[in-house]
Amino acid sequence: MAETGSPYHLQTEQSKTRWVEQIEQHFAAGEYASAQEAAAAALQEFPDDREVQGLALLAESGIRRSAEAARLLESASAHLAGGNSEAAVTQLRQAERLDERNTAVRTALVGALVERGRALLASDREAAEPLVKEALELERSNPLARSLASLIENYKQGSAAKAPELVAAQKPVETAVGVKTPSGLKPAPQSELPASATVVLAAESPAPLPAPEPPPEIAEPRKSKPKSKLPILTGAVVAAIIIAIAAFFVFRHGLPNAAPAAVAVSLSANAPGATFTVDGQPVQASLRLKPGPHTAIAAADGYVSGAQTFTVKPEASQPVKIAFALQPVLPQLHFSSALKAGRLVVDNGAPVDLTDGAATLSNLAMGDHTLKVFDGKREVFSLAFRVQPKQVPSVM
Repeated sequence: MAETGSPYHLQTEQSKTRWVEQIEQHFAAGEYASAQEAAAAALQEFPDDREVQGLALLAESGIRRSAEAARLLESASAHLAGGNSEAAVTQLRQAERLDERNTAVRTALVGALVERGRALLASDREAAEPLVKEALELERSNPLARSLASLIENYKQGSAAKAPELVAAQKPVETAVGVKTPSGLKPAPQSELPASATVVLAAESPAPLPAPEPPPEIAEPRKSKPKSKLPILTGAVVAAIIIAIAAFFVFRHGLPNAAPAAVAVSLSANAPGATFTVDGQPVQASLRLKPGPHTAIAAADGYVSGAQTFTVKPEASQPVKIAFALQPVLPQLHFSSALKAGRLVVDNGAPVDLTDGAATLSNLAMGDHTLKVFDGKREVFSLAFRVQPKQVPSVM
């Protein structure tokens, strides 16, 4: 056995440290097969080392998890193609937990969360909000997730702004309505209030005072007392209150059936088969909307959904035209290899440097492409692959 501190022992420890660092680098890049190969080579040099044995077991477990994540990714892609975004989100969450370093799984999960949130936005905004938040936690810069989050926040602010106005409109009715009784004016019970305040006030007429008893007969005639004018005055007060409340409602809400006329609106998008929603409701491309602010969303397969907020003016004489310029959804390609350094070239374009043998290419155009890997000036690898809408890039 080598003595601790001897040159041989130091050399052995340095060799083991290099193996461990190499294996951990493969783990960090999600390259479990390369980590397993490095661990197997390290075990030939250190067959009884428990740390190296543990790393070999971790690499084997990583390969199994990565394979299961790839299977879930493929199944989720099929669900997305069939329009079942809910099942796709469930499977992609499982895949992401199995292989957190898998860029393709993470990208697919963000896309599925956004698609599911967009689908729920029209019918259940409370269910859509956590999905959009989860997508932003995974990819803060995702443009569609940010657009949906802004739209949900606008809906919240719009609902909160309407509540005080409703209370203010109802308050005068609650304080003004009352019932005249012989003992005075008292509030009418809520359960007895009909739809119209004027009916409540007219329902209870002031009771006339009892007629005075006739004076006793005497020899000399006596002038009778004049009848009380209180019933007439009370009726006049009630009538004045009725007129005041009626005038308040006319001033506050306008005459019945005097709503402003709806205005023609035309929606269009540059994507074939685009669908539209306005204020959370599915609509046709041509519709009529009441004057005021509205929010429209356009969506189409293979395109990033777009949202626009616009205001319809009551005096508009021409149809309001809202046009969407949707951007195509372009996939990503994540490349990883056992190379420590090198360059990646796609379609004879500008080379991309490999970092720990890996590189990610974004915004790939649809169609066929070529990929080449160089170690210095030497080409060490090449392949052809195809990019299709809503599918993982496939090797040709």
